[in-house]
Amino acid sequence: MNKYSAGKHQSDAKTAIRSSLYSLQPLIASIDNQVILNEVDYHTHINTLRQQHAALTTIKNEFNNYKEQQQTLITALGRLETQIETKQSQLDKEESELSKLVQLVAKRTEAIEKLRTDRERVFANKEPEAEERRLRDELEQAQIGQTSAQRQLDNAEHTLSQLLDTQRRLSEQLNTVTSTLSSQENTFKSALAASDFADEIDFTKARLPIDERNTLKQQQEHIGYVLKQAQSLLDATQKTLADKQANPLTTDDKETLTQQQSQAQDESNKRIESIGAISQRLKDNEDKKNTQQEQIDAINTQKDKLQVWQQLHKLIGSSDGKKYRTFAQGLTFDLMVTQANTQLQKMSDRYLLARDDNSPLELNVIDNYQGGEIRSTKNLSGGEGFIISLALALGLSQMASQNIRVDSLFLDEGFGTLDEESLDIALDTLTNLQQEGKLIGVISHVQALKDRILTQIKVEKLSGGFSRISGQGCHKVVSEKVS
Repeated sequence: MNKYSAGKHQSDAKTAIRSSLYSLQPLIASIDNQVILNEVDYHTHINTLRQQHAALTTIKNEFNNYKEQQQTLITALGRLETQIETKQSQLDKEESELSKLVQLVAKRTEAIEKLRTDRERVFANKEPEAEERRLRDELEQAQIGQTSAQRQLDNAEHTLSQLLDTQRRLSEQLNTVTSTLSSQENTFKSALAASDFADEIDFTKARLPIDERNTLKQQQEHIGYVLKQAQSLLDATQKTLADKQANPLTTDDKETLTQQQSQAQDESNKRIESIGAISQRLKDNEDKKNTQQEQIDAINTQKDKLQVWQQLHKLIGSSDGKKYRTFAQGLTFDLMVTQANTQLQKMSDRYLLARDDNSPLELNVIDNYQGGEIRSTKNLSGGEGFIISLALALGLSQMASQNIRVDSLFLDEGFGTLDEESLDIALDTLTNLQQEGKLIGVISHVQALKDRILTQIKVEKLSGGFSRISGQGCHKVVSEKVS
């Protein structure tokens, strides 16, 4: 503590240490000289040491806060330096662009002066806007005339194209008709020469009237169509006959077929009688189904009534109240787990407690160092189990403190299974609780606890089944003999 007794930095905690160093001089002298102090003096010194321990803890916390602030400032300084470098780079770039813009403005100014000189030379004293309007009007009139002429040209070209297509089509038709007429004339001349007619006039006089010719032609076409259908039907019938003759259905004679027909008729009658019996059975089954429907309706009614009780059973459980009791206990259990996780976060950021989905009143542990793996509390080591148990005890005390004040906490053993790191975590947690004004009692035989806990009550084993306690606040009671 001497290093905190001097120095330029001032704080309430260091002031408290400096002010109490003088009062500890008798204790230091007694330790150096190996002199035992009386009870009142060493109680006073112990209280002073506790105050200095609290002050040292405050200094430790202040140091951690200053360290975090320093790290934050270093980070902010690095970020500001990066921003300054970025801004400086941007400033250099913008200065370069500004220089280019100045040069461009100079060039544009020179070009504008040149354009102004050329304008004065071309327009002289003329008004540019009036000249622009005049030229624009002339241009619009010219464009209108061009559009009209182009439209007339397009119409004329379209009409010409249609006329050329019509001429070409008519020429092709004329050539076809001329060729057909020439062929038919040659055919007619050949037929006329081979006939008994002297010339075309005799042939024309011998022809029937046009109506009779049309009637005869229609009759001819009808007769030809009917003849064609009759020929098709004949061909199909002949083919079917040939197929039947090639593949006959049976080779039996007429008497055999008659006997087979009689047997088939008897079999058919038996089948009809069997169908009648089956129909009667179906009718009886339908009657029974109608009778059973009433029973089914009654069963469905009972199921509807049962559904209400099943729903109640699902919500609050059976008559023994176990499910409802588990639900109510689960609410308190959730609250305790929340309080325990709050305490557990102060000790270690590795574990979180969670309720088991299959067993509502049992716990699982979420291991954040293993990717959030869910572990059973049965798989925890001794040190892990002690920290979890300590967190649960502290959470339970926080719940109880909502209604009553809990100022004491006693821990019975369990420290012997802890490794050095777990032991430090547990003792730091208990120290913080002590600084909050709670009385912490530890029952243990671990030597590390004896070295770190100042206020102790020792239990020494004597012979004859007796023990003796010693420590602060313990006095020997002398029994008076009765005469």
